[in-house]
Amino acid sequence: MALNTTIPEILESLQKRRAAIDNAIIALQLLADTEAPRRGRKPKVLTELAAVSSAPKPRRRLSEETRRKMSEAARKRAERRKAEKAEAGD
Repeated sequence: MALNTTIPEILESLQKRRAAIDNAIIALQLLADTEAPRRGRKPKVLTELAAVSSAPKPRRRLSEETRRKMSEAARKRAERRKAEKAEAGD
C-alpha cells in the first residue's frame, strides 16, 4: 500500500483479504467434514484445523465476593420457591 492511500481504501483492501481468508477457512472445513473415512493418520493441516476449532474457551474466574452473592441469590430463590409451594399446598 502506498503512503497516499486513504483510510477507506485501506479498509476495502483489508476486507477483501478477510473475505479471501474466510473463504479458504470454509473450504478447508468442508474438506475436513466431507472427507471419506480413511485409514491412518490425518494430514497435519486437518488436525491443526480441528485443534484450533475445538480449543476449549478459558474459564471465567469469579471473585469470592461474586461467588458469595450468587450463592445468596440462589438461596433466596430456593426459599421463595419453597414458600410458594407451601402456600399452594395449604
